[in-house]
Amino acid sequence: MEQTLLQIVSQITSGERRRDYGRPLANHLRIALNWSLFLQTAITPDKVVWMMIGLKQAREINTSKYDNLVDTAGYAVCLDDMYQQLVDMKWAGNKEQAINVMQNLTVPDIWDLLEEVNKLERNQSVGETT
Repeated sequence: MEQTLLQIVSQITSGERRRDYGRPLANHLRIALNWSLFLQTAITPDKVVWMMIGLKQAREINTSKYDNLVDTAGYAVCLDDMYQQLVDMKWAGNKEQAINVMQNLTVPDIWDLLEEVNKLERNQSVGETT
């Protein structure tokens, strides 16, 4: 029996990619900073995700592929994880608040949040090796 979409996405987002890139928030904060500098306007990490979903939609219009659906669902899972991490880090009380926090991040906020996420990840990796 073939795996369901959710099973595939779960394996992708919690398996090798999680080991390679960590939780999605740090990576999307880096992308947001990069795009913000390039475009000279604040791009928040959630906007990065929505733009990547838009990219997959544009590809789907040209050529329908199951991969477009998998990646779209994967980005949605990443965004949910990003909201949860904001809650876990006490930047928001719940995911609804996390959406508002994310949408209102300024470039300095993104830098501050990335520093905090990097510090947490360093502390976790030190804990894993001891």
